[in-house]
Amino acid sequence: MTTAPGRAKERSLRSWDDSQLVAECLQGNELAWSSLIDNYKNLIFSIPIKYGFSREDAADVFQSTCMKLLVQLPNIREPNGS
Repeated sequence: MTTAPGRAKERSLRSWDDSQLVAECLQGNELAWSSLIDNYKNLIFSIPIKYGFSREDAADVFQSTCMKLLVQLPNIREPNGS
């Protein structure tokens, strides 16, 4: 059985750290963006739920957060301040 090239590439992205994913996102790699969001989707969604938001409102917060992240992606810097 052969694996589709997209799936193999998607699996390899899972081993990348966030800085590698951000760099790829900035180059227009949609699979990297998907992988980055996948890494944090549960956290992003769980915070509004923890504060008592409905699932629908939490989904809106998730969507808004993802859009803001996408817009601000070029401004992200390494945690050490460089």
